[in-house]
Amino acid sequence: MLINLYIKNFILIDFLEINFKKGLTSIIGETGAGKSIILKALLSIFAKKSNSSVIKDKLKITSITAEFDISDNIKIKDHLINAGYIIDNEKILSIRRVISFDGKNKIFINDQLTTVDNIKFIERYLCEICSQHNQIKLLDSSSHVQILDSYINNPNLLKEVSNIYQKISLFEKQLEDLQNSVAQNEYEKAYLNNKIKDLELLNVKDDEMEELALKRKSVLESSKIIEVSQKSSKKLTDNNGGIISELWNMHRQLAKFSDIFNALDKNLESIIFELESLNHDMISICENLNENSLNVDEIESRF
Repeated sequence: MLINLYIKNFILIDFLEINFKKGLTSIIGETGAGKSIILKALLSIFAKKSNSSVIKDKLKITSITAEFDISDNIKIKDHLINAGYIIDNEKILSIRRVISFDGKNKIFINDQLTTVDNIKFIERYLCEICSQHNQIKLLDSSSHVQILDSYINNPNLLKEVSNIYQKISLFEKQLEDLQNSVAQNEYEKAYLNNKIKDLELLNVKDDEMEELALKRKSVLESSKIIEVSQKSSKKLTDNNGGIISELWNMHRQLAKFSDIFNALDKNLESIIFELESLNHDMISICENLNENSLNVDEIESRF
């Protein structure tokens, strides 16, 4: 239990000594009397954050010392004996915090320099400082496990349970990964089965791809061929200035002079018939190409 508290050069306090008796001690006073300053000084003993702003006289150091009776606290006594801070028959634990204006902080246990880790360990088994509304944490379900662990006070069991929980979490993660992997494999299996069915419906034959490629090329080029053929046919058969029409006019003119141009007229007539045959062939080619172009979707679907 806390038996003495000494505060020197801390915020508004020049020097204050408080002696605590067994039982309940209440500190009362008006607002601004310094109750919170006393509590803040006690908190600073346990390595809580403090800086040079708490120093009242900047030319002097700030010192807070708390003395505890640990005669019945076996946990603390064993720790301090093993750490070399007290001997077996000592009952008083003195913790002193020194704060300098240059920002340096030092903590002493029974006038021996100590570490923050030591102070935190001691605080856990020495005292509990509760602020206003701390009881609200009891309604927070996330803190219930921590409260139970503190009540049981069995670090070995806590470590064992923690290790088991970590293993269970690892196994659950591995199980989830395996389930996801199985689901992915099933999806890929169904996808491949559908592709196999599609291939069976296509009934692909040997060398069909090469044949389809040639047909596809021919169909894609057919529009260009049709365009050229139509332009050529128009030039041959146009009634106004077409080649065949002009040749027939020439043929009729030469026929008037059959005695002189008889041989030439016959050759001209033969050329006209050849051009008409050529035009007929081009028209047939265009019709065939138009029919083939109707099958372009079917050809594309086979690829």
